[in-house]
Amino acid sequence: MNYSLFDWLEEKDIEKIKSYFTDLTYEKKETIYTKSIWWNSIFYESVERVWVYFIEDWIVKISVKNETKNYTIAFLKWWDFFWEMSSLLWFKPTADVHALEKTKIKFLSSEDFNKLLEEIPKFWISLAKYLATRTQFLSWVIFDHVFKPLEARVASNLISMIDEFWEE
Repeated sequence: MNYSLFDWLEEKDIEKIKSYFTDLTYEKKETIYTKSIWWNSIFYESVERVWVYFIEDWIVKISVKNETKNYTIAFLKWWDFFWEMSSLLWFKPTADVHALEKTKIKFLSSEDFNKLLEEIPKFWISLAKYLATRTQFLSWVIFDHVFKPLEARVASNLISMIDEFWEE
């Protein structure tokens, strides 16, 4: 997946969106988001339940775990974004997000995110296109894990990472 949420927006709209950001920095292997953050926020009215994080610099790992194993779902990079979808629908969160190296994040509250969606109609279209590409990518990941043997999954992951992160 080689698209950014900003690929389909005009420069003036991108600058307006960026004006709402709050800068955050996370150290190598530091937890950016975890289920416990969400559960703790339920009990404090001052903490919003929905946040949007844009990755400004470096790469983060999104993972889920069961009783015995931790599974990497995705690696997100520059100007990808993430939020916990479960907080929109009020069900238990599933993912953890960790910085792979020192990582700069642009934080956006849900209130500001919704305000920007209202003020910049193309932002909705850009969001829909971006989420469609991410959904397609995740369907390939699911297909690999369900139907391919280990060796084929490793090869597929390597090819995907080369396509995603290779710099000419």
